[in-house]
Amino acid sequence: MGNATSEYRRGLKEAKKAMFEDSDTEYTAEEREIIKAAKGMGISVENKSVEEIASEILANS
Repeated sequence: MGNATSEYRRGLKEAKKAMFEDSDTEYTAEEREIIKAAKGMGISVENKSVEEIASEILANS
């Protein structure tokens, strides 16, 4: 049941992202900065939560 819920939430997030591809309205200013930093470091941000992205930034620092 946990995996199904997780997959549902991931799919919902991806659907929202697809609807607003050019808009970062679902992210806070801080989250957008984390994503921007990750992209600048060459870290893939696709299909990852902001927490996962932040962890990768810290691991690569």
